[in-house]
Amino acid sequence: MLRIPEFGMLIDCSDDCGLAQQNGVTLYGPLHGKFGVGIATPQPGDDPQGNLADQYALMAALGPVGEHGATFLNRRDPQVPFIGAIQNPHTSQLYLLVPFNHARLDETQLRQAIGKLVQCISFISPAMSQWQQRLSGRMFTAAEAYQRQLASSDGYSLQEDMTFHANGMYEKRISGHVSVSGGGLSLGRVRDEREQGRWDIVEVNGQPTLRLEDEQCQRHHWSLQVTADAVLLDGRRFVRTK
Repeated sequence: MLRIPEFGMLIDCSDDCGLAQQNGVTLYGPLHGKFGVGIATPQPGDDPQGNLADQYALMAALGPVGEHGATFLNRRDPQVPFIGAIQNPHTSQLYLLVPFNHARLDETQLRQAIGKLVQCISFISPAMSQWQQRLSGRMFTAAEAYQRQLASSDGYSLQEDMTFHANGMYEKRISGHVSVSGGGLSLGRVRDEREQGRWDIVEVNGQPTLRLEDEQCQRHHWSLQVTADAVLLDGRRFVRTK
């Protein structure tokens, strides 16, 4: 997951993609650099033929590229025969997607390559930003305990700590103890499990969702809810402890 905070963009790309800066344009594409997409805000010279917003509305209605509504606008410039455009649905701001064709693909091939790249672009909604701010740099804890009877040693305790670092990394620790007694014997077992990886807030079916990617690159999606005194992560109650 790549973020472009100044554009409010999330790019859910494969591992062989990255971001670079070139002449004030944020370039997104494969790391081999043979082609890519330059993302920028429109400038007056980008639309010498007419109203860019009207062109975008017309072309998007005819055939948007991908589920996020990016589309291609044809131009009369032989050096850049087309540009892409995408609109932030939360702000209505248009962004241009300028093709970088270092591999000298023909126009059809380049459109296909760019079409695959722009399908990975989405935008951060206000609700996603709220959850990002609510979790970032904080630790949340879920705990439960059971005791068979008062003063008995039989029972268990379980605590799960989730720390969401501001750099996009998370740490999960599950600790607990189980004890059972009988016939003059007492048995106990301590549990201490740790996990770390990357976390981010994405949108699934229109809802902000916590995405965790562990060290084995396994992804997990947790639903998010907030109550008066806690947050529900994947339906479980966590309270803020740091």
